[in-house]
Amino acid sequence: IKYDISGVLRYTIEGVWYTQGLASDTITVQPDPQLYLKYFHSRDVFSDDPFTAEVEHPVPFHLGVLIENRGYGDAFNVQIMSSQPEIIENEKGLLIDFTIIGSSLNDKVTRSQSLNIDFGTIPGRNNAVGVWHMISSLRGTFNNFTATFQYKGPIDDDRLSLI
Repeated sequence: IKYDISGVLRYTIEGVWYTQGLASDTITVQPDPQLYLKYFHSRDVFSDDPFTAEVEHPVPFHLGVLIENRGYGDAFNVQIMSSQPEIIENEKGLLIDFTIIGSSLNDKVTRSQSLNIDFGTIPGRNNAVGVWHMISSLRGTFNNFTATFQYKGPIDDDRLSLI
Protein backbone atom coordinates (compact mmCIF):
# COMPACT_ATOMS: atom_id res chain seq x y z
CA ILE A 1 0.00 0.00 0.00
CA LYS A 2 1.43 3.38 -0.98
CA TYR A 3 1.09 6.47 1.20
CA ASP A 4 2.02 10.08 0.47
CA ILE A 5 3.59 11.60 3.57
CA SER A 6 4.87 15.01 4.56
CA GLY A 7 5.32 16.97 7.74
CA VAL A 8 6.27 20.11 9.55
CA LEU A 9 9.24 20.47 11.88
CA ARG A 10 8.78 22.98 14.71
CA TYR A 11 11.54 23.83 17.13
CA THR A 12 12.84 26.64 19.36
CA ILE A 13 16.26 28.19 19.66
CA GLU A 14 16.76 30.63 22.53
CA GLY A 15 13.00 31.12 22.88
CA VAL A 16 12.36 31.79 19.19
CA TRP A 17 10.02 29.36 17.36
CA TYR A 18 11.00 28.15 13.90
CA THR A 19 8.82 26.21 11.47
CA GLN A 20 10.15 24.27 8.52
CA GLY A 21 8.04 22.32 6.03
CA LEU A 22 9.36 18.89 5.13
CA ALA A 23 9.44 17.56 1.59
CA SER A 24 6.66 15.13 0.74
CA ASP A 25 7.45 11.62 -0.34
CA THR A 26 5.73 8.34 -1.14
CA ILE A 27 6.32 5.28 1.04
CA THR A 28 5.22 1.71 0.54
CA VAL A 29 3.93 -0.26 3.53
CA GLN A 30 3.61 -4.02 3.23
CA PRO A 31 0.68 -5.48 5.18
CA ASP A 32 1.58 -8.17 7.71
CA PRO A 33 0.49 -11.78 7.58
CA GLN A 34 -1.28 -13.16 10.66
CA LEU A 35 -0.69 -16.90 10.98
CA TYR A 36 -2.92 -19.19 13.04
CA LEU A 37 -2.16 -22.91 13.28
CA LYS A 38 -4.62 -25.68 14.06
CA TYR A 39 -3.48 -29.28 14.40
CA PHE A 40 -5.71 -32.27 13.91
CA HIS A 41 -4.93 -35.94 14.29
CA SER A 42 -6.40 -39.37 14.70
CA ARG A 43 -6.91 -40.13 18.40
CA ASP A 44 -6.73 -43.90 18.10
CA VAL A 45 -3.92 -45.63 16.26
CA PHE A 46 -4.68 -49.12 14.97
CA SER A 47 -1.95 -51.68 14.45
CA ASP A 48 -0.70 -54.88 16.04
CA ASP A 49 -2.16 -55.69 19.44
CA PRO A 50 0.73 -57.08 21.54
CA PHE A 51 -1.72 -59.08 23.67
CA THR A 52 -2.94 -61.30 20.83
CA ALA A 53 -1.15 -64.11 18.99
CA GLU A 54 -2.37 -62.88 15.61
CA VAL A 55 -0.38 -60.05 13.99
CA GLU A 56 -2.72 -57.26 12.93
CA HIS A 57 -1.65 -55.06 10.01
CA PRO A 58 -1.26 -51.35 10.65
CA VAL A 59 -3.98 -48.94 9.52
CA PRO A 60 -2.66 -45.57 8.28
CA PHE A 61 -3.44 -42.64 10.54
CA HIS A 62 -3.05 -38.93 9.92
CA LEU A 63 -1.54 -35.88 11.53
CA GLY A 64 -2.47 -32.59 9.91
CA VAL A 65 -2.02 -28.85 10.29
CA LEU A 66 -4.15 -26.03 8.96
CA ILE A 67 -2.25 -22.75 8.64
CA GLU A 68 -4.59 -19.79 8.27
CA ASN A 69 -3.15 -16.49 7.10
CA ARG A 70 -5.78 -14.09 8.39
CA GLY A 71 -3.67 -11.06 7.54
CA TYR A 72 -3.52 -9.15 4.28
CA GLY A 73 0.20 -9.70 3.72
CA ASP A 74 1.80 -12.79 2.22
CA ALA A 75 3.70 -15.12 4.58
CA PHE A 76 6.93 -16.08 2.81
CA ASN A 77 9.13 -19.16 3.40
CA VAL A 78 6.78 -20.84 5.90
CA GLN A 79 8.18 -24.17 7.07
CA ILE A 80 7.40 -26.62 9.80
CA MET A 81 10.94 -27.60 10.69
CA SER A 82 10.37 -30.50 13.05
CA SER A 83 7.62 -32.23 14.85
CA GLN A 84 7.44 -35.36 16.93
CA PRO A 85 4.26 -37.22 17.76
CA GLU A 86 4.22 -39.41 20.82
CA ILE A 87 2.06 -42.51 20.79
CA ILE A 88 1.63 -44.64 23.88
CA GLU A 89 0.29 -48.17 24.04
CA ASN A 90 -2.84 -48.04 26.15
CA GLU A 91 -2.18 -50.59 28.86
CA LYS A 92 1.60 -50.80 29.31
CA GLY A 93 2.65 -47.20 28.54
CA LEU A 94 5.19 -48.46 25.96
CA LEU A 95 6.60 -46.07 23.40
CA ILE A 96 5.58 -47.03 19.91
CA ASP A 97 7.60 -46.72 16.73
CA PHE A 98 5.92 -45.02 13.78
CA THR A 99 6.77 -44.69 10.10
CA ILE A 100 5.83 -41.83 7.80
CA ILE A 101 4.46 -43.37 4.63
CA GLY A 102 3.75 -40.08 2.89
CA SER A 103 2.63 -36.50 3.19
CA SER A 104 0.57 -33.99 1.29
CA LEU A 105 0.41 -30.23 1.00
CA ASN A 106 -2.90 -28.69 -0.04
CA ASP A 107 -4.20 -32.08 -1.24
CA LYS A 108 -1.12 -32.68 -3.42
CA VAL A 109 1.17 -35.59 -2.56
CA THR A 110 4.70 -34.54 -1.64
CA ARG A 111 7.81 -36.66 -1.96
CA SER A 112 8.80 -36.04 1.63
CA GLN A 113 8.67 -38.85 4.13
CA SER A 114 9.89 -36.60 6.93
CA LEU A 115 8.06 -34.46 9.43
CA ASN A 116 9.33 -31.30 7.71
CA ILE A 117 7.00 -29.55 5.27
CA ASP A 118 7.93 -26.45 3.29
CA PHE A 119 4.70 -24.49 2.84
CA GLY A 120 6.45 -21.81 0.80
CA THR A 121 4.37 -18.65 0.47
CA ILE A 122 0.91 -18.50 2.02
CA PRO A 123 -0.87 -15.53 0.42
CA GLY A 124 -2.79 -13.09 2.57
CA ARG A 125 -6.33 -14.19 3.45
CA ASN A 126 -5.57 -17.79 2.39
CA ASN A 127 -4.96 -21.16 4.03
CA ALA A 128 -2.56 -24.07 3.61
CA VAL A 129 -3.01 -27.65 4.83
CA GLY A 130 -0.25 -30.17 5.47
CA VAL A 131 -1.00 -33.81 6.28
CA TRP A 132 1.38 -36.59 7.29
CA HIS A 133 0.27 -40.20 6.66
CA MET A 134 1.78 -42.68 9.12
CA ILE A 135 1.62 -46.22 10.38
CA SER A 136 2.56 -47.51 13.81
CA SER A 137 4.25 -50.66 15.09
CA LEU A 138 1.62 -51.18 17.82
CA ARG A 139 -1.87 -49.97 18.50
CA GLY A 140 -2.24 -47.04 20.87
CA THR A 141 -3.54 -43.55 21.47
CA PHE A 142 -2.10 -40.30 20.13
CA ASN A 143 -0.81 -38.75 23.36
CA ASN A 144 1.38 -35.73 22.62
CA PHE A 145 2.77 -33.66 19.75
CA THR A 146 5.35 -30.86 19.59
CA ALA A 147 6.52 -28.73 16.67
CA THR A 148 8.82 -25.82 15.87
CA PHE A 149 8.19 -23.24 13.16
CA GLN A 150 10.15 -20.92 10.94
CA TYR A 151 9.03 -17.77 9.17
CA LYS A 152 11.61 -15.31 7.88
CA GLY A 153 9.41 -12.55 6.51
CA PRO A 154 9.63 -10.66 3.24
CA ILE A 155 13.33 -9.78 3.66
CA ASP A 156 14.38 -13.31 4.71
CA ASP A 157 15.25 -12.31 8.29
CA ASP A 158 14.02 -14.60 11.08
CA ARG A 159 14.54 -11.81 13.63
CA LEU A 160 11.43 -10.22 12.13
CA SER A 161 9.37 -13.40 12.45
CA LEU A 162 5.70 -13.01 13.33
CA ILE A 163 5.62 -16.45 14.95
